[in-house]
Amino acid sequence: MLSLDKIEPFASQNTPISEVHKTGLGSSAALITSLVTALLRHFQLSPELDLIHNMAQYVHCFAQGKVGSGFDVCSAVQGSQVYKRFDEKVLRGLMDKTKVTGQEVS
Repeated sequence: MLSLDKIEPFASQNTPISEVHKTGLGSSAALITSLVTALLRHFQLSPELDLIHNMAQYVHCFAQGKVGSGFDVCSAVQGSQVYKRFDEKVLRGLMDKTKVTGQEVS
């Protein structure tokens, strides 16, 4: 009989999984998103993208024990993302002209 305990680790880190540095590839977000979608379909609930995204984001945060950016979950749900970084000069110019006093922005 085969036991997982007898299989030598492929890439042993010699440290508990909680201390292993993340790769940041989004595989956990993809797994959670797939699982949430499969469960919604199994229970014949409407798998709308907003519901899938919200549930997957919550479960992913819960599983990791922290609230991340959610970018990986959103990418897993939507399939792709388009990101445009504004030139710092444009943003800096706007930020320098904006004064924040209390609750007001002028």
